[in-house]
Amino acid sequence: MVTLIWLAACAPAPEEPVVERRLEAREILVRASLDVRGVRPSPDEIEAVVADPESVGERIAQMVQADGFAERVADLFAPAFRTRIDQYPLLYDRPDVQDAIGEEPLDLIRTLVLNDASYAELVLADYTVVRPEVMDLWPVQAIDDAVTVPEGTTLARYTDGRPHAGVLSTNALWWRHGSTLENANRGRANALSRALLCESFLDRPIDFPSDLDLSDSQTIRDAIRTNPGCTACHATLDPLASYLWGFMYEGEGLAAWAEYRVERERDWLRYTDRPPGFFGEPGESLLDLGAQIASDERFVACGVKRVYEGLLGRRVTPDDDGALAEHRDAFVSGGLTLSALVQSVLADPRYQGRSEPSTYGGHPLSVALKVITPDQLESELEALTGYRMTIADRDVLRLDSGLRAVAGGGDQGAATLPSTGLLLVHRRLAEAAATAVVDGTVSGGTLAPVVSSWQTEPSREELVALVLATVSRPLAVDGEEVDALLALWRDLHVIADAPTAHKGLLTALLADPQRLVF
Repeated sequence: MVTLIWLAACAPAPEEPVVERRLEAREILVRASLDVRGVRPSPDEIEAVVADPESVGERIAQMVQADGFAERVADLFAPAFRTRIDQYPLLYDRPDVQDAIGEEPLDLIRTLVLNDASYAELVLADYTVVRPEVMDLWPVQAIDDAVTVPEGTTLARYTDGRPHAGVLSTNALWWRHGSTLENANRGRANALSRALLCESFLDRPIDFPSDLDLSDSQTIRDAIRTNPGCTACHATLDPLASYLWGFMYEGEGLAAWAEYRVERERDWLRYTDRPPGFFGEPGESLLDLGAQIASDERFVACGVKRVYEGLLGRRVTPDDDGALAEHRDAFVSGGLTLSALVQSVLADPRYQGRSEPSTYGGHPLSVALKVITPDQLESELEALTGYRMTIADRDVLRLDSGLRAVAGGGDQGAATLPSTGLLLVHRRLAEAAATAVVDGTVSGGTLAPVVSSWQTEPSREELVALVLATVSRPLAVDGEEVDALLALWRDLHVIADAPTAHKGLLTALLADPQRLVF
């Protein structure tokens, strides 16, 4: 019953007008910290903002330079590339390699953030960034360059003759989005358009001929060339797909999949007879494609949209067009650095819970409450307790076969509404983390110093400190909530020893539903 009441409170009925809920400075600080660093603000930071609410803007701006920022930006772009999946083919017995493959495009994003490089480098960079697990599987060679890379990764180039055009040249992207000869890279081209331009060919209205025999390949080929209902899309889709023939793998086994096939780059002559091109602009290689994408206004607009939606925790509407234009201006004037874009959105009144009209028109909806994502839930719980739940050394909140899907996530992103699944996952993680902290089987969490000092009954001051750390809410030492927590511990201690009572109390704090919305 409590769960249903909480869900109803968090999701306003569609028929009801949305009432603005202005956030306190403390709440804005918590939101920004989880979004930018993946952790809750420290008790000292919270107390400082409560004492001086006007300082919250400056503190948020400083977070963009903090540890964890590059990781959070990578999480924002993970739904674009969709490479964080449970299993890649041919490597089912190598769980360590699965994660290393999926992070290749995202490690490139992290590298752009760490170097404050232009977003255009995403499709222009003459290097890739890989993890040690794939160095002996892929044709890559480490290079020495003045580029800072994420810890545990290597700056590298492919040695099989492929052109280097940032993410367009990565094995991970095209292992994730494969193609048959019959499909002729069209699915890949659509994945590319969706990821980098925020446009899917599948969203276009199609007047599809009802008498087309879909079981006959030649009939389909003829329709693509001659039927107006088909040519409308394929006139731009097929040339885009023609850039990608070097990734059409031949043969069986890992070695065959790892290599780019230079000799196949012109196979479009045989299968579609559509020369490479980008929405009417001809080209020859991935280098041309990267330059064409980088100069396309949709590429910049798509990056703005992804960051805006990811930080606000909701989809854009036409009312957001003016706000998106404002953030695009900030992005461009900031040299297309992702730090400039993120800082612009963090300062957005709608992000901070204030509903204000945009300078360029429109009245975007402010965000009263956001739902925590599986990535954030994992990172903030680990920061508090040092605990991370894994299966075969892989994080369960990044596996659909683990807990990601149940918690409302997936490779296409996280849900924006609370769910009973998220509550159940949160409860289970709270129990496991509380047990690990009290038993001392984990270390490094910020709660450890408080919990390790418990011998018998916790003091009121310790309870206040725990609530501030876990829920980011200050309490009065003599307040009713402290009374209730103390009573809970005493009730548990009647039926169990002190360590078990500690586990129960800490589980209750970590499983508080308020930790799931911010």
